[in-house]
Amino acid sequence: MSVNEKKAERVVLAAYEHVPYYNQLFLNNELDPESDALSLPDIPVTTKENIRELGIVNFLNNSSLRRGRLIDRDDVQVQQTTGTTGIPMSIPWYKTDYYASTYHHWKLRSRYGNVTAVSRQCSLFFSNKKEDVFIVTENRLQINRAHICPETVREYLHKMVDFRPEWIYMQPSILIYLICIAQKENIDIRGEIRYIESVSEPLIPAYRKIIESYFGFSVHNMYGCEETNGIAFECDHGRMHLMSGNVIVQIVDENGRSTTNGARGNVCVTGLHNTLMPIIRYGLNDIAQLDSTPCPCGNKNPSLQLFSARITDILLLNDPNLTGSAELYYPHSAFSDLDLSDFIPFRLGMGEVGRTIYFPDDENDAETLFHEFLRIMAAYGMENAIFHLISKDEAKSAGKLGYLKPTPKGAE
Repeated sequence: MSVNEKKAERVVLAAYEHVPYYNQLFLNNELDPESDALSLPDIPVTTKENIRELGIVNFLNNSSLRRGRLIDRDDVQVQQTTGTTGIPMSIPWYKTDYYASTYHHWKLRSRYGNVTAVSRQCSLFFSNKKEDVFIVTENRLQINRAHICPETVREYLHKMVDFRPEWIYMQPSILIYLICIAQKENIDIRGEIRYIESVSEPLIPAYRKIIESYFGFSVHNMYGCEETNGIAFECDHGRMHLMSGNVIVQIVDENGRSTTNGARGNVCVTGLHNTLMPIIRYGLNDIAQLDSTPCPCGNKNPSLQLFSARITDILLLNDPNLTGSAELYYPHSAFSDLDLSDFIPFRLGMGEVGRTIYFPDDENDAETLFHEFLRIMAAYGMENAIFHLISKDEAKSAGKLGYLKPTPKGAE
């Protein structure tokens, strides 16, 4: 039995013995945890919706609960999901499990960026509290994603100059926004930065080009989630290799069965470390396929090619001062001369997450610009994200200003 197989067995057995949801799941499907721990395809796929519907307490190790609540203990830490695909969730970890889950990731960061856990970092955090705008510690400078706007970003940029970060861990669209404001305000934030890791959303070619041109070195893309931490990491040859020491990745069809021969399907992950909140065959609703062909970088782990994943947080117009909190603009001449005073907001998002793009009040103009928007999305590497436009009247009747909603490919 390999090391990773032993890890998978440990997590599955702990889930069966101590987690109400998985205990019931195994019993309902007549699965034997001893013999099926390594037969993951037989275990039904779990989704974020399952967690929300049943309550997170049913997914926690009951040895750490008292009267239905997580015991306040020093060896537990709670990670907050970003909420890019819906409502944010709190994911508890035993600290030792959490550190173990990041071990291979830090090895890659050290190799490609010469950074460690104590290197000074710039990143984001998420909080709904209005007073939570910045977090500054000895080695971390963070800005609240919910408060991204010109005023807070300018202040953050000045803090960066004083903080002298060595690396950046951030969504590429938000980093693009920082670069735009920095250039407009003549604030040079490059300083001692030697490594950038792109997270949480697609690193579309246009954004990669802008970031790498500004900083003068390559960006490394990382795919992961707070439920398991790192899933795949981009090598110097542009391939997203699986972090097999941290997760088992399967590509599954609509019935939850593993696909074969590199077929596309939903990304399904099993975390190998979190025994407080085990993640077993967890569907991420990202469409991808696996590629096992050898890579010149020497990494023998299969690579993951994503086709449809989370959309970008920010799409920018040429003038970054137009962009406010949670607003989306696109960097294309077709939108650069439009008068925003005549526009109504349209929300671009999934679940209850709102992202805004402006189209004119005139329905005919909106339709024309919408089709131009689709063409631009394809040109910028987002051809697998399919959207449709709901009319202003439909939007008003629903009590909202309007939605551009992602639709699964082939369902248009």
